[in-house]
Amino acid sequence: MNAVGRAAAAAMLAALMAAAWSALFYAWHPALLLEFDRDLPRNVSGLYPVERDEPSRLTFAWTGEEAVLRLPALDRRVTWTLDLRMRGGRPAADNPDVAVVVDGVTISTHRALPDWSDVRVTIPARAERRGLTIGLRSSVTFVPGAADPRPLGVMLDRLLLAADGIVVIPRAALVATSVASAAMGAAIALLGVTAGSAIGGAVLLSAAAAAIVARGFGPFTDY
Repeated sequence: MNAVGRAAAAAMLAALMAAAWSALFYAWHPALLLEFDRDLPRNVSGLYPVERDEPSRLTFAWTGEEAVLRLPALDRRVTWTLDLRMRGGRPAADNPDVAVVVDGVTISTHRALPDWSDVRVTIPARAERRGLTIGLRSSVTFVPGAADPRPLGVMLDRLLLAADGIVVIPRAALVATSVASAAMGAAIALLGVTAGSAIGGAVLLSAAAAAIVARGFGPFTDY
């Protein structure tokens, strides 16, 4: 009975600590950054695989006609700022207009340039809504040739989405971190370690789990 009680206490402590750590880590750094130097998260669609320009060592990805970023349960009580570094990649007269579409509504349109340029868009707060869908819709596409039949929109080098205030982590990520930490805390206690060791292990494991889940696209991933 002592072992069971110790395991239950460790599980409860780990779950509570995981919830606190998750909220803290996410509020501290909720920004989402895509620099296109690795595989793309499943939250993004409409982008072709990452490419690399060897002379400049620059990594980027082409969009199709429309690229979409889906962030379920994102906190919309504050405004968010979208920063893009994009390039049309063709002569000035042939570069497309890129519409930024938020939840199905176009809120801004920008002309892509032959060279890299930075675009900043403010996404208004909508306290009554949870989650965010951002689309980048090119007015025209082009096909490079017979060897590359892809319809290409614009090139993206960086996408950054940052909150203009303190935000709350999505509930699904909070629950997942708490449950996982509780299971690990209970497992440590059942190994027969001392109560102090079980508590210390529960605290450390919950912090580690929260640091992983609360980072980048982690809070918007299924567990």
